[in-house]
Amino acid sequence: MTLPQPEIQALLAEHFVVGWRNIEREKWCGLSHGYSSRQTALGTTNGAGGRNVQLFILAPDLTVLHALAGFWHPDDLRAELSLAQRLFALYRDTSRSREEKLRMARSFHDQAIEHASAETLARSEWQSFDRSHESWRAQEEPRDTVRYANGKPTLDADGRIALKPLYVLQHERLKAQLFQPYARFDVERFVDYGLEHYDNNRGFDRSSKSFSVRERLERDRLRKARLQGS
Repeated sequence: MTLPQPEIQALLAEHFVVGWRNIEREKWCGLSHGYSSRQTALGTTNGAGGRNVQLFILAPDLTVLHALAGFWHPDDLRAELSLAQRLFALYRDTSRSREEKLRMARSFHDQAIEHASAETLARSEWQSFDRSHESWRAQEEPRDTVRYANGKPTLDADGRIALKPLYVLQHERLKAQLFQPYARFDVERFVDYGLEHYDNNRGFDRSSKSFSVRERLERDRLRKARLQGS
């Protein structure tokens, strides 16, 4: 999550308590090949790998203040952590009702979208394989990932279905789950975009490391789905 960046490390050390957990057995976790835990992301974009890594910023009572899926550029991550601090101050403000807090939290996300810089949006473009898969899904069902006009998907300058930058998509999805307890936060709904399975590391390693536990869980999931459908 770009944590090696010194300024990000300093910000986290001063204002946050940092922990982690293995999500390999979670149903929303993606299935990837060719990566080890010691590798860094190569030329990736904001939101890339959303099923494989998520950053949750929680209040002491484990309420979700903010969440980010995938990898993030340090400049954008710094801004999101600052937003999380503002949301925390709002959450613990005893002078406001819950309804007022929710309304203000929505406005925080709206403002983030409205004032996103061209650089941030450029860093939030889709990876090609995620874009292709999401465009295919948009032809099969309505998707909140797509920009619509008159009920139909709009096209970008290249004639492709116009997808929202992942920065925009994540802020919009967070508005639907404001101040949720972590135990009730719908992670699957939040990270449901792009491919669930891919290998984007070809050409950078020779072993193409496999994740046997996740592969077995995926086989079990598919087998159960087939049995339920029969």
